[in-house]
Amino acid sequence: MENHAGRPEVIAALEHGFGHSIRRSPTMNKDMIYYALPVKTDGRTAAVVRVSMAAKDLDELLDRIVFHVVVGGLFIAGMAALLVWYLSKRLTRPVEEMTDGARHFARGDLTYRLPAPRTEEFAALSGAMNGMAVQLHDRIQTVKAQHEELEAVIRSMKEAVLL
Repeated sequence: MENHAGRPEVIAALEHGFGHSIRRSPTMNKDMIYYALPVKTDGRTAAVVRVSMAAKDLDELLDRIVFHVVVGGLFIAGMAALLVWYLSKRLTRPVEEMTDGARHFARGDLTYRLPAPRTEEFAALSGAMNGMAVQLHDRIQTVKAQHEELEAVIRSMKEAVLL
């Protein structure tokens, strides 16, 4: 084997402690990547270790890595989308139930009761809305009873006036 002391990666390793080079190998007749490191014994450089790899092999390895990163990224994005969908449904369902209950109350159906959601905040709101419906129903019933009493009084007054 010929002396490689004049190769760029070997020269750089001797000067800087590390060397690399990408060039066409005349022996292999293909693009190669070279790395070189000095081997020191008793503080002196005893040799230089040089390794090489075909650039095409590295490109293929990088292509496989990129493929796995893309597939992994798509998988993670899909899982994140499912998680976001699940959480959004979990958060919007109580709001939809509250909206539906408010519509019942607005139509005058004050006997309708909102189900108690699992979350503490929505459970408090649901309880407050159900309590409001009970109070409104009771007050409407009181007003109706007072109205009926007044009508009865007015009717009896007409009879008394006629007499």
